[in-house]
Amino acid sequence: MNPPPSSGVSVEEMQIGKVYAEAIWPVAEAQHLGQELADELDALVEGLVGKLPKFAIFMNVGTVTAGERQRVLDKALKGRVSELCYRLICVLNEHDRLGTLRAVARRLRQLAGEARGRIRVEVASAAALEDGQKEQLHGTLAKKFAADPDISYRVDPALLGGVRIAVGETVFDYSVRANLERLREEILTRSAHEVQSGRNRLDHPEGN
Repeated sequence: MNPPPSSGVSVEEMQIGKVYAEAIWPVAEAQHLGQELADELDALVEGLVGKLPKFAIFMNVGTVTAGERQRVLDKALKGRVSELCYRLICVLNEHDRLGTLRAVARRLRQLAGEARGRIRVEVASAAALEDGQKEQLHGTLAKKFAADPDISYRVDPALLGGVRIAVGETVFDYSVRANLERLREEILTRSAHEVQSGRNRLDHPEGN
């Protein structure tokens, strides 16, 4: 199953962000700066995108040209972030992809974790999980993916029950809400089939 990842990042953004993250990752690793770049971009996203809504709007608004954004970025970031991080942001801006910055940061974090034998996992549950449940989930994920899971937890009452687990771009949805949605789709599909079958019997009655 692959619904949109959590944390406000769409599937499309993750696909685009993955391209840029995987392009710069070997460059960063060649300079032994992969982990540092991932940490730096995480901090940048949290500080600028997460805490300054106007900056997030600025990155995406179509009425602002790439040149105008670049002047603002130069003033805000040049000399204050690493050269590699600055170059990455400039490339994103040049291609009108600044809106994928959060997705790029997520993929870089995943790559950094994989390089250390770790995987990034996001778990959403309708209610806070108990320590025993967390330990069991950690062991299950470690065995399934043959890696040490770095798990972040959040509560989402909209799930109604169960959990939703995001590992990279793949989401395993075991929530009550998802089950109800699947049940609804099954009922609609079955009803449509029954209606069509009824029409067929009326159009072609037996014995004629």
